[in-house]
Order: sequence, then structure tokens, then C-alpha cells
Amino acid sequence: MTNQIKNKIRLLIVSGGASFENTIFRVFGAIEEIEWTHIDSDKKAFGEDLREKYDVIIMYNLNQNPDETLKKNLKRFIEAGKGVIVLHHAIATYNSWNWWYEEVVGGRYLMQPDGDLPSSNYMSHQEIIGIPVGKHSITSSLSGLPVHIYDETYKNMWLSPKIKVILQSNLFTSDKPLIWISPYEKSRVVVIIPGHGWGAHYNLGFRSLLKDAILWAGYKT
Repeated sequence: MTNQIKNKIRLLIVSGGASFENTIFRVFGAIEEIEWTHIDSDKKAFGEDLREKYDVIIMYNLNQNPDETLKKNLKRFIEAGKGVIVLHHAIATYNSWNWWYEEVVGGRYLMQPDGDLPSSNYMSHQEIIGIPVGKHSITSSLSGLPVHIYDETYKNMWLSPKIKVILQSNLFTSDKPLIWISPYEKSRVVVIIPGHGWGAHYNLGFRSLLKDAILWAGYKT
């Protein structure tokens, strides 16, 4: 599925490995500043060098076993200074790839216990109140006000102490960080925890946050 418009941010959405509601594509279809392509397999998406084809990649996939070709091309893309957005369940992707979750993402959802760390857990149909932290162009549309989103929450994730949180929650079923900026210095990497279903996809606050994250990751703000 491709929507092509000239002189826009070239966005690749990578899915696969997890079910999701197609309402997410309505979010992208409403953003005039982008042209977007969807590939439903990360192995297919990263089977080639993407540096000349896209400006930003949204990871919306779930895969624990990336092959060496995938690793090479994704790492090339990121180290070239391209933008990456890790959206919702993609926080649980590539848990065995230390470079990815420690340096690039700054967090991971644990599918199973890891040493002294318990497995993470989720809760559906939660009223999330997202509170902006500091000032950032991604959250500027909120004007410092909370955003209410009905969506799935994640709890007990591993989080790097180096992440910069820009939206947080005080909900007991959720870890505090909802949106953060990765500590990775060679690229613009954003992690957005909400984004499971239509409760987020139709939410104007979530739509604004995702749009502004794409613009920031694409070096447009």
C-alpha cells in the first residue's frame, strides 16, 4: 500500500508478527506532509539498503529473531542519521539484540523473565492520561495540557536511565514513560507506547503526537 506525494517525508511503516487494527492507516492518510509505504514483513522491508528510499521508518512489528541482513540494513539506516519511531508493540521487538534495545530504543518489553527482571505485562482498555514533561516539539500541540487516550498499557518494561521522557502517565497499570527520546546520538529515535487500537487511532491528541513525531524524526521541526 503506497500513497505518493512529491516533496514530502518518505515514511516506511513496517509491520508483521502482531495483529493490529487497520485504523492506524487512517492516521497516516491524514498527514499531508508525508508519503508513506507499508510493508508487512521486517525481513522483506530490510532485505535491502533503505538509506536512499526513506527518511523515517515506523517500527510497528513484533519479531524476536532478526537475521543478519535485517540487522545490517536497519543499522545502516539508523547510523546514516535517518529517523525511527518505535510504536507500541515494537517495544518488544528484537529483545535478543542488545545494540537495538539498549542503545537505539532505550527500553524493551520483556516477553519472559530475564535474570532478575520479571516479564512485562499489559492491560487493555485503559484510560491513559498523558502528561507532557518539559518542552519538546513533539508535545507542543498539547500546549502543556494532558491528553486522554483509551488504549493498552505496558508495565514492568526495562527502561534505560538515559532516555528523555516527554510524555508520562501516573496510571498504576502503566509504566510512567509514554513517549521518550532515545539516547542514541546518531539519529532521531522516538518511542511511543500508545497505539494499539482505534481508541488511540481516532484520538486527536494521539494523531497530533504521532504526526509531530514523524516531522521531528524527519528533521522537519
